[in-house]
Parts: sequence; structure tokens; C-alpha cells
Amino acid sequence: MNEIDRRIMHELINDAQIPFRRIALKLGISPETVRKRYEKMKTEGIINQSMISVNLEKIGYRGLTFLMIASKDIAETIIYLKKMRNVICVAKTTGDSDILVIAVSRDIAGLLSLVEGAKMLPNVDRVEIFLSTLDAPFPASIITPGMAFLLRKSDAKSVLDQV
Repeated sequence: MNEIDRRIMHELINDAQIPFRRIALKLGISPETVRKRYEKMKTEGIINQSMISVNLEKIGYRGLTFLMIASKDIAETIIYLKKMRNVICVAKTTGDSDILVIAVSRDIAGLLSLVEGAKMLPNVDRVEIFLSTLDAPFPASIITPGMAFLLRKSDAKSVLDQV
């Protein structure tokens, strides 16, 4: 990967739907060069997929909830958490908590239901919550464009299933 590839990837991370022609104009190269390099990065597995950014407020959500969970059986707890309504992402962590959950909520009742549901799961010792407003479209609301590649399509599926 060279500097042109990095710049192409940067443009795509900021806007996955940007036309190759516009990237070419910004970088001073031909659209065909952009297309070929994009295809090469896809073939090599550097680029896995394109993403969309969803404005969760437009579909009725008001905030993001981050749950930090301590569990006696991490694998089993993760299985349950992935099935919970409005859960976007579940990840193992290190430190005082074992699991990070990112979920969306429409209102306080939905938030409380999510937290109480997590607390009642078998083997859950502790649940800490952090709240965030939806200041930007998802996933930009929780991660920077440079980290966008970390969020996989399957993570956002549960949100889109609610629409």
C-alpha cells in the first residue's frame, strides 16, 4: 500500500459513497486509477466493505447507551446480550469489566428496560452505564472516521432490523 492508496482509503472512510471521479479530482489522478487501486485493495482484503451512516434520531432513537458488564461466564452472557433488542455491538474487554455493550434507546423507559434486562441475565455481577446523545449519524456518533473500519455490518444489523 502506498500513499495514493492511503489517500483513497481515507476518502472512502469519510464517505463510502463518494464517486471515484470526485476522489480522482481531489487527488489529481484519473478515475480509472482510483477504480483499479480500489479493486486491488478489495482483492487483497484491505477494504472489506462499504458502510452507511444512519441518522438514528430520524428513525426514533434519542441516545446511545454504553453498558460495562462484569460476568462470571463471559461467553454465555455475550450470547444473551446479542439477542437483546436495540443492541448494536457486544465486545469483550479487559479491566474492571468483561463486556462492552453499545445499544440505542428511544426513551428513558427503553433505557431502563435494557439495563434491567442486562442485570437479570445469568452470571452478570455488575452493570455500569454511560449515556451519550446522538450528536452525529451512527457510527460516526461513537467512532472517528479513521476507526470506521472496526465496525462490521453485522454489528449494526440489530438497529436496522428495528426500522
